[in-house]
Amino acid sequence: MRTVTLNIPNDSDYAMLINLFKRLGIVLETTEKRDLKNNGKKMVASLDKLAEIGGLSSISDPTKWQKEIRADREIR
Repeated sequence: MRTVTLNIPNDSDYAMLINLFKRLGIVLETTEKRDLKNNGKKMVASLDKLAEIGGLSSISDPTKWQKEIRADREIR
């Protein structure tokens, strides 16, 4: 297996390549800069919340805190 990174500035070229790769059966893992920017913003917001409550040392029960903070999914 080989990994190739492409920077494609033109949306129509990107669409054409995606269709070609699908036709050829090439598996793609795509990351768009927009997604990375949104993830960065979420990370900053999470770190700001943590700082507001006094940082990691303010969390007396990490398991309970994790379950509360990740109420959007079940934690086992």
